[in-house]
Amino acid sequence: SYLLQLIPRSSRFDLDQIYVYLVRKYVEPTDKTLFGEEEWYRHTNQANGINRLMTGNYLPDLRFYDENNAERRLYDLESPYTLIVFWNPDCPHCKKELPALSKIFPTYKAMGLKVVTICGKRGEQVGACWQGVKEMQLPSAWYFWADPEGLSRFQLIYNVATIPSMYLLNENHRILFRVRGDLYDEELAWLLKKHIKAK
Repeated sequence: SYLLQLIPRSSRFDLDQIYVYLVRKYVEPTDKTLFGEEEWYRHTNQANGINRLMTGNYLPDLRFYDENNAERRLYDLESPYTLIVFWNPDCPHCKKELPALSKIFPTYKAMGLKVVTICGKRGEQVGACWQGVKEMQLPSAWYFWADPEGLSRFQLIYNVATIPSMYLLNENHRILFRVRGDLYDEELAWLLKKHIKAK
């Protein structure tokens, strides 16, 4: 039970894959009353959701909106590499990671990287997203999107339990890496260097 509570939130070191394994091996085959029916279904559904987002799978295409309320979709972007960053303007880890990403971005922009930031604020609070972009002086080449009405349910579909969360996609929208939460020093730079190659 301790492991089932601890590891599904982290994709670091593929801990969420271990969670899926534990659920498949020890939770699903057991009597629902052992965990409680509600808990059994929660773990089973969460494992199914994580399994859909493993490295090598497609990231589902969802609808978002830019600052001008124009509709945007991930699959509309053509690029050899797309980094999706889920964030909030009041998240201290985001305030550290997004500026750090902006410093190394020029190197990978030259290799075809596009960056899409998806802000989690809704309704009237979505204005804080665009204000946060200006305050952090993030690159104008990035795409800044949000889901003001919460219609995409991206937190559930993309398993965004902690922020920042990031997915790197290849040109076919397959997941090359996934990472959630606060990153170690230089971890993002290491991941980008490992996965992004000049064509």
